[in-house]
Amino acid sequence: MDRLLVVIFGLMGVGKTTVARALGEARGWPVIHSDAVRKALAGLAPTTPALFEFGQGIYSKDFSQKTYTEMRRRAGELLDSGDTRVILDASFKSVGERDRVRELAERIASNTALTNFAVTHALPRIAESDPAGGYAMEALMSSIAQADREAKTRLKAFLDKRAPKVTRS
Repeated sequence: MDRLLVVIFGLMGVGKTTVARALGEARGWPVIHSDAVRKALAGLAPTTPALFEFGQGIYSKDFSQKTYTEMRRRAGELLDSGDTRVILDASFKSVGERDRVRELAERIASNTALTNFAVTHALPRIAESDPAGGYAMEALMSSIAQADREAKTRLKAFLDKRAPKVTRS
């Protein structure tokens, strides 16, 4: 089976961890959460509140870089050891951070499925959907994240309510 690295990234608070956790549980895939890695590196328990201002302490640029480096190391280790599917969950807000994850995906997995589009446009709609509709949209977004640019453009137009409605013939 081809190896797959799923990277869920986007703005803080949009539901990346919720989606990553649900996908990981549904598929039995390991999830590497930036919050858990960040706290482990700081010697904190995962449930310990991190009382730092944005950009300070464990949220500083340097500590974030350390966190993302460790996430990539763990993902590579899992994929090398036989896990064929791994999910990374983090904001990866800079282009450089996303490029390094893409490089890992190109080197070790059979994809470069980055889902920023899904996180920024579909997550709010997934959260508002009933469970069946949410799962269907999640599956669709997973497919779209691996599709071509035209498909992404058409889906965005649909989500922005600029595309014509689909009707039965």
